[in-house]
Amino acid sequence: MVFLRNLLLLLTLSLVGNVSAQVQRRISMGNDTYQVKSAATSVNAKKTEGEWVSLGTGKFRDDMITKIYMVDPLEWDVEIQESATTPGLYRIVNAYKDYPFRGGEWTEDTYMEIDATDPDHVYFSDHNTKVNFGDGDIWVSSIAGYEITRNGRDKEDVFAEGSAGTLKQGTITFPKNMLLATVDQTLSSYMIANEFEKFRVKLPGAPDLDITITPGAFNEEDNTLSVAVSVGSSCEKVRIGMFEGDYLTVMTNSLKDGSADYQEITESSEVKFPLEADGVYTFVALPYYQGEPIDPTIYTQEFAYLLDGWTSLGMAKYKEGILCDLDKEVIVGLTSVEYDVEIQESTDIPGFYRLVDPYAVDVYPYATTQNFDSSHKHYLEFDATDPDCVLIKYMADGCGLDFGGGIMEIWSKADRDIEENGKSKETVKAEGKYGGTLKDGVLTFPKESLLCYFPMFLAYPYWGNCTNQFKLTMPEGYTGIERTTTAKENNKVEYFTLDGIKVPASKLTHGMYIVRQGNKSYKTIVR
Repeated sequence: MVFLRNLLLLLTLSLVGNVSAQVQRRISMGNDTYQVKSAATSVNAKKTEGEWVSLGTGKFRDDMITKIYMVDPLEWDVEIQESATTPGLYRIVNAYKDYPFRGGEWTEDTYMEIDATDPDHVYFSDHNTKVNFGDGDIWVSSIAGYEITRNGRDKEDVFAEGSAGTLKQGTITFPKNMLLATVDQTLSSYMIANEFEKFRVKLPGAPDLDITITPGAFNEEDNTLSVAVSVGSSCEKVRIGMFEGDYLTVMTNSLKDGSADYQEITESSEVKFPLEADGVYTFVALPYYQGEPIDPTIYTQEFAYLLDGWTSLGMAKYKEGILCDLDKEVIVGLTSVEYDVEIQESTDIPGFYRLVDPYAVDVYPYATTQNFDSSHKHYLEFDATDPDCVLIKYMADGCGLDFGGGIMEIWSKADRDIEENGKSKETVKAEGKYGGTLKDGVLTFPKESLLCYFPMFLAYPYWGNCTNQFKLTMPEGYTGIERTTTAKENNKVEYFTLDGIKVPASKLTHGMYIVRQGNKSYKTIVR
């Protein structure tokens, strides 16, 4: 069991049955809690009267339990019925009976009613999922349904606030953060859910409009990135474009009006895009159905293939000794694990290193797609220019991992003394208490010399490496600055005009360039 303890937060991590996914519990805090606006506390448990007609098997995807337990938004088959007397009033029979994480007996039928009589303003109210991970039954609701059913507010006023869902192309969805979940049996305190905007109900016969974007290999010969695009069978065509930076609405609009560079496909395909510089890129796939563009699929990721300013040294062995080794039992249950992480060295400052995403899902055992931000790279940087006084630079953007207190930020006490407390490196080194040591290819730090911040809590950090768990072992063959200087020359990418004038990668404009990397040279076109 893993617990994250603070004055405001308790997080638990456990396994459910034989499912390998990690299930984590956190109690709501601050703006995560939906404020009750009236004294009404009774649950409207009366089922709508009238006959129901089965429509067949549809799909149900949860993004409400995900708020309480850090599990992925999962989807499964459900039976969906419609009222014979009120078209557009649906109910899901035993909505959570086949939820993959649920265990135990299912003792009684449940009906989750969803009012989609107005397809532009869909809502549902208190529903007992009958899922219980030991804290009580999980109840769910929509904010619109809560306001209408329990607070007795006028529908038009509630709908004007934008909390209702929609029914489009046979699929019910809700806006981000407009659903609720709780394990409070009195239903007096709900947590805001649908944080990942993944909740949906697909009615039987709904068109298959799902699109999946999966970046693949980078081709160094022509600087192109392969991207696999999986296209739903009902999509008539899909326009897909690659844009610099995080997502903006203008990206979708430019695909609609044709002003952006895009590729058009009619079936699942692999497409290629030029990648001339490392950075954050967003892929937007715009599907067409019945001749009209519908909601796009968006995928954002940071790429670092060209390594401008950095060279890869290979895989280091990282023994995690910060999160698992904090003082005051802030996180209880994490054990120190050792695993391989890519390490890079600065081509400008020999002895300055960085670990690439050391807490990512594919390397750190306690990371999941739910608690790790994979849209951007996260670098743990080490200043080992003086091997006898190594510093860990402040991770201003965090390590990417969030156990419920915000994305955690890591720092070393030695660097904090220099950057925040105004000490010189010589003074820190002379004190000999906090600087790390890189000797014979192994980096270690003294006890209680590392720091971890939880941005949602108080400003002070917690001590890390309290029992000397931390250790970083450089890749095999590492011999220090002499070796990495050679690696730098063999891996550094340089750009030249056709006249032989060197151009920094950040200054490239449209045109043809000669690329030189080590003893290789080739031409490339920057568009």
